[in-house]
Amino acid sequence: MFRRSGGSHVKHYRINKVAAPGGRPLKSKDILAADDSQAVARAEDDEDCPVCEVYHAGEKVGAVLDEGSAGGK
Repeated sequence: MFRRSGGSHVKHYRINKVAAPGGRPLKSKDILAADDSQAVARAEDDEDCPVCEVYHAGEKVGAVLDEGSAGGK
């Protein structure tokens, strides 16, 4: 866990861009976020992320699916 200036704690997350849910990562991005929901929200806002999976400490905490994928967002 890291401490952001101002004293709030943030955690390391990895966003994997995938072609389909559960697929092989095409591209990865590391981010810092206060919690799982903030990390998933950042992935949803990323225009390079139509289908992405969000991980923290090696565990999947959320996903972003484009409108055409099964399950929606």
